[in-house]
This record gives sequence, C-alpha cells and structure tokens, in this order.
Amino acid sequence: MHARFAAALAARDGAADLGLAAELAWHWYAAHDLERALPAAVRAGLAAERAYAFAEAQRQFERALELWERCAAPEEEAGMDKAELLARAGEAAANAGAADRAVALVRGALAEVDPAADPLLAGQLTERLAFHLRIAGRPGAFEAYQEAVRLVPPGPTVARARVLAGLGQALMLRARSAEAIATCQEAIEVARAAGDPVVEAHALNSLGTALARLDDPEGGLAALWEARRRAAELGAAKDEARACVNLSDLLEDLGRLDEAVAVATEGIEVAGAAGLARTFGAFLAGNAASALYNQGRWEESARLSQASLELGDEEDLNTVTLRGSMAVLDAGRGEFDSALGHVRAARRLSGDEFIAVQYPPMLAAAEAEVAAWRGRHEEAAATVADGLAALQGPLNDLRACMLLALGLRVEAERAELAAARHDPATLADARLVADGLARWARDTLAGPGPAWQRALLATCQAEKARVDGEAGPERWLAAVAAWEQASHPYPLAMARWRAAEALLARRGERRDRDLAAELLRQGHATAVGLGAAPLRAELERLARLARVELDHDDPAGAPDGRAPAHAGDEQGTAAASGLTARELEVLALVAEGRSNRQVGEALFISAKTASVHVSNILAKLGVASRVEAAAVAHRLGLLDQRPGP
Repeated sequence: MHARFAAALAARDGAADLGLAAELAWHWYAAHDLERALPAAVRAGLAAERAYAFAEAQRQFERALELWERCAAPEEEAGMDKAELLARAGEAAANAGAADRAVALVRGALAEVDPAADPLLAGQLTERLAFHLRIAGRPGAFEAYQEAVRLVPPGPTVARARVLAGLGQALMLRARSAEAIATCQEAIEVARAAGDPVVEAHALNSLGTALARLDDPEGGLAALWEARRRAAELGAAKDEARACVNLSDLLEDLGRLDEAVAVATEGIEVAGAAGLARTFGAFLAGNAASALYNQGRWEESARLSQASLELGDEEDLNTVTLRGSMAVLDAGRGEFDSALGHVRAARRLSGDEFIAVQYPPMLAAAEAEVAAWRGRHEEAAATVADGLAALQGPLNDLRACMLLALGLRVEAERAELAAARHDPATLADARLVADGLARWARDTLAGPGPAWQRALLATCQAEKARVDGEAGPERWLAAVAAWEQASHPYPLAMARWRAAEALLARRGERRDRDLAAELLRQGHATAVGLGAAPLRAELERLARLARVELDHDDPAGAPDGRAPAHAGDEQGTAAASGLTARELEVLALVAEGRSNRQVGEALFISAKTASVHVSNILAKLGVASRVEAAAVAHRLGLLDQRPGP
C-alpha cells in the first residue's frame, strides 16, 4: 500500500512541494524501498531548507543518514557525498536551535574528510564546527576557528574568505577588537576578490561592531547599516538578522532608543520569516526588551521577553540576552526572586568563552540592585566588585556602565550606616572603594558621548558626595537635569528621589521644600507608571516623613489610616517626621548606639518601654533595624527636631 501510494505521489511530482515531498519520503521509507527512500529524504530535506522549515530538514537529512549504509550506491542516489549530507544536517539542526546535535553532525562530516587531500573542505567544515561549538557554548570554538584558517591556504578563494570572516567574528566577540578589525578587513578583501558578496557582508558586520568597541561608534554604525543593507539585497536572512542584532545593540549604547527598538523589531520579523525565531530571534528580542526597559516601557519589555523565552528552554544559549534583560527588569520591579532566578540561569549559559565577555557586568548589576534594595550592602558591594573584575575589554556599554553608579550607591549606603554606628573602619573602606569607582567612572564617562554617559557621570558624582558626607542637593539636581536630557525614566526617578531627600535634609528655605515636594511627586508618578515597587516605596516613605501629599488614593502623610499631624498640634516640632517628641529623644539615643537598657536609664523609663518606642520608630520610618533608623535620622536631619531642654 505504501509503495503504491508513493508511486502515485511521485507521478504528481511530489518533491516540488514541501508537504508532498515529506509525505513521499515517508511512504518510500515505510514501504522499505530504500533505494527510493534515501533520495526522497534528501529531496524533502532540501525542500524544507528552502521553506526555512529547519527542524523538518534536520529530520529528513537524518533519515537519509540512517539509510546511508543500507544502500548500495548512496552517493549516487543522494546526489551528494556523506560529508555534505552530515554538514547540511548540522546546519539545519543549528538553525532549529539544536546546537549540540549540530556539533555532533559536523564532527561526523569532518571524520569523512582527509585534511591532507582536501584542505579546503576540511577548513570549511572546521569553521562550521567552530560556529556550532560557539553557539552550543562548548569549549574549543576559538581554537577551531584558528585551525580553519590554518587549513585553508591563502588565496582569493571563497573558502579562505569564509574562514577569515569566522575568525574575525570570534575575535570581535572576545573583545579583541584591533585583531578583529584587521582580520575582518582581510576577509572583506578576499571575499571581493573571490566574488562572494554574502561573506563580504558577514565580515563587514563583525568589522562594524569591532570599530564601535574600539572608540569609533560612528564608523561602526555606518559599517553595520551597510552590512544590513547588503544582506537584505542578497536575501541572506541569517546575516540580515545578525546585522540587526549588532545594530540594535549599538544604537541602544548610543542612546538612540527608538531606533534600537525599531531595528530589533524588524530583525525579529526577518528572523521569524526565515525560521530563526529560536536563534537570532531570541537575541533580537533580548535587545528590544533592553531598549524598551530604558525607555520606561516596562510592561512591553516584560511581555516580549516572556513570549520569547517560551520558545526555547532553560539551557538554550540563545536566551542569555533575554535572561539578562528580565533580571534587570525584575530587580527594578521588586520581583527579587524572579530576578535572581534569571541571573542564575544566565550565568549557567554565560560560562561560554564568548558569552562571558559580554554579560557578567549586566548580571552583576541586577544581582547587586536586588541586594541593595534588600539592605544587604556588603553582599551588593561584593557582587559589584565581582562584576567589574569579570570584565574583558573596555567598559563601554550602558548596561555595564550602570554597575559603576550602582557600586557608588552601595558604598554611600555603607558609609552612612558606618557613620551612624560609629564604625570608622567600614567608613574608611567604603570611601576607599568609592574613590576607585569614581575614578573609573570619570575615565570612562567624561568627554563627548551620548547623553546617558553625562547623566550617569553626574549620578556617580552625586553618590560619591554621599560617600564623603557631602550630601547637598546640588549634585543630585544636576543629575536630574542630565537624566531629563537623556530621556531614561527610571534613573531620572531615582535621581529625583535622592535630590528631594537632600533638599529636605538641608532644612533650608520654603522653596527647597516646595522643590522637594515636586520632585517627589514626579518621581512617584514615574515609579507607579513603571511598576518600580522598591523605588515607589522609598518615595512614599520619604513623602510620609516630609508630610508631602502624593497623587494617589492614600495620603502619603497618613500611613495606616492615621490622620496627618499639623503644625501646632501635640506633636509640635516632631510633625515633619511623624515621630512624637519622646520618640525623637529615643531615636537620638539609638543613633548614638545605645541599647534599650541604656536608653531607659537616660530617659528614666523601663527597658521594656524603651523597646516599645524603638519598635514604633522602626515602623514609622519603614526600616528593619536600629542602624537603618539611625541612618535615616542622620540623612533627613530628624535629630535636629528634638525638643530643647
């Protein structure tokens, strides 16, 4: 029956249609007509390749391989030798997201070739092995790229151009930018001489990224636009999608967020149409999600990331950018366990020698932000140090540079807590670390560059002033102005929070309080819109302390339903903090490091009553420990409100 069905399909030229070609291959296979089943499977695989149905192509090619040894003249029947069939199966597997299987198949292809007799083919297959090893995150990829170049003799051949382009990309990914530029330029020259415009466009793509990393962003951008244009004209979907990956990443670093989102979105469409949604599509989704995050479009970023993650699995190396973007987003939203889960997953993937160049600083930033919001400052400081120590190459992209500002924020918190608990050793250490971070920030961010660099430098300078005990509002107001120019809502809201805090701590003129109130309202509106729960909580806590009304249902000055205090009532001068006069006296003694018993002795009350006062103070200030309460009191100048004798 299968044989008769296959004969009927063959009479209808079934191989011309993907569905019929696959059906024809199945029926010849089920009929045990191996002489016909082998070529039918190959034809079905080629048809699936043309339709970008890579998983189907892999299945058909692997079926042909299964039949290979059972046929009398397999090469004649298949129209290709076994090495080519194995290589094609490997490419299909890689495009379908099965990178480890691709490695095994191409290793099999190499085993069919004698390098001494056919160095060109051996070199080309070795380059493909290197590619698949890299995508799978397996060791030995870089050495395989080098071996491929060694195998293929110099000369104006397509094979030579391809192996040079592969090595150039590998050097670029390992941040060896000067070597990458030289190798890519050589690959372009050889590709032109050999008449291979696809390889030329591929090498131009790597060249553009390397130029951008070596302090020529405009030259790199021009090369990437050109690489994308050429790939699109040639119908080289994989190279066009790859150009969109690198282009969207560079546009984000240049602060051109609208363009970054647009290019990444266009690239996702190109990748999807070419059957590359799980490979290049995943990287593009990660880039788009990151740019959307920086634009303040957090809900869109989350939806895109989640939908893309569902296409792969937890061990899919292609999802590492998505994992990093989700970790940063969830840290800002206060979804700490989810953020750390994404960090762990991305770290498992980023053990690869190429991935490890790019991702540790971003992952460290997400993990350190979680620790900072949780008040685990020593843990956060160690994470920042580890992230910076893992750098390979210059610190020149937005997500990595954020680690400097976060590190200074953590050292400022450490310094304030150390000052509150009279810990000179920790204070000195925080200032020493901060000095190094501030120098790094100045060397990296000063000079011409996108607006976010100036804004981030202003933030670093403001945090450094906090470390040094010079927490005036001027530096934070400068950071606010700079972030307004950069159009990054989240760090702008953070700067507004700190500026308001510094203005209130100064206890200056009425206009200081009015400006602080406006900054609090603006920052709060942004935090609510983003879903930035930890920042929102800090803004609301500061507003309660300052008796500033925010634009939401529950007045900021009336926590837990209590009516806000007014000037002249029984709370007197304590109204600005929400603490009673007695609680301010207790807080002053707590800030001096006294125990409950010592507080009771000083105020002629029992240790139990002192403990109740301390508990009430912690609740009103929204903090978890006596040390944090003392730090808040010092920072906001609450101790100056104590009633006189």
